[in-house]
Amino acid sequence: MNCLIIVQNYPPEIGPVRYTFDLAVILNKSGNKVSVITGFPNYPSGQKYPGFEKNRLTTKNENGIEVIRVPVLRASNTRPFKRILGFISFFITSVPQLIKKRNVDIIIVSIPSFVVIFLGILGKLLFRIPLIAVLRDIEPYDSLFVRGLVNNKFIKSSIKVFIKSYGLADAIVTVCPGQVDTLNHFGIKSKRIEMISRSISLKNFEELSVYKDDKINLTGNNIIKGLYIGTFGKCHSLPELISSLISPPIIQLPIDFVFVGDGEDRIRCDKLIHSSRDHRVSLYHAIPFEGVPWLLQNADFLIYSENVNRLDTLGTKFYEYLASAKPVLICGRSQAAKILKEIQNGWCIDTYDVEILYGCLQMIVSERLKFGEIGMKGRIYISNYEQNNFFLERWINLCNSLIRKST
Repeated sequence: MNCLIIVQNYPPEIGPVRYTFDLAVILNKSGNKVSVITGFPNYPSGQKYPGFEKNRLTTKNENGIEVIRVPVLRASNTRPFKRILGFISFFITSVPQLIKKRNVDIIIVSIPSFVVIFLGILGKLLFRIPLIAVLRDIEPYDSLFVRGLVNNKFIKSSIKVFIKSYGLADAIVTVCPGQVDTLNHFGIKSKRIEMISRSISLKNFEELSVYKDDKINLTGNNIIKGLYIGTFGKCHSLPELISSLISPPIIQLPIDFVFVGDGEDRIRCDKLIHSSRDHRVSLYHAIPFEGVPWLLQNADFLIYSENVNRLDTLGTKFYEYLASAKPVLICGRSQAAKILKEIQNGWCIDTYDVEILYGCLQMIVSERLKFGEIGMKGRIYISNYEQNNFFLERWINLCNSLIRKST
């Protein structure tokens, strides 16, 4: 099978890259030819990545995968209008590469960004190539929802138009329970929709990692270390969480809080910390994704913050949290909270209120000796989840069925 994947963000970028990267790797390792069209690395800061200083077309073999990087207008998450122009520039510079790849057997577009669906539709209509749309997020609905903009009549109509375009794909792959209900809400019911959730390799968490970052301190002084690692996005409500963590009651607890990542709310978080003269919160910039297992396993407990009050969004990071066999504190309303309550591998609060958070953290301190037992419940859950997921088999079956149908 000759497969073309189109995705705007791809390693070494951080953030929404793991599902697509893992899919490309696993398809390639199973004997398929895989090409990826992606943008030049700049997410989420809009800055150049080391080794990618020149924003121009490049094609390289990366672990057996042909990765075609096209120039894009770079923009940070703090400049939404320029970000949208960046999406459009990705569409424009990707079209010639799509034409060059017109002989592939199947096209997989990975969303976000939402513009990639139009590249897929173009390939389908011009070259009759079967098209699969992967909805890691239901964009632009998800981005506008967390900003409270979905009730505007014009925006609501625009969202419906974009989401209706997903129905032009031959199949839609969702990655989280609840996404199908959201698609049905927007009138997408008859198309082939399959949920193929994220694949997590326990091998990465069971082997000794060679990665180490001396700048991030998670050891010593007999203080409990709580770690958040991930995107500083709007849905994660990190400014609200950090504002509570630097409050007088909480700084008296024997817990150091470490936040690792970048994103739209990073500047606000920095300002909050610097506004307090006495706190136990440290911020570090994002690390390469291959270092995530090492970092997770050096913490005492993990912090997952997502406040969307929806059951149709869940990041890969949460599955990695579970695989690390560390207990998890979940703040906010999310699908992750529902899973944690089911497997009982940590603590859950649906608010960022100082008093409630303080009470929960006191409980965490009192259960310190049980951290290993509590965290292992997450590892067992992931082990059973992986055995029942059949990630590669389901993807191969889906692709082959569409290819056969098109011939």
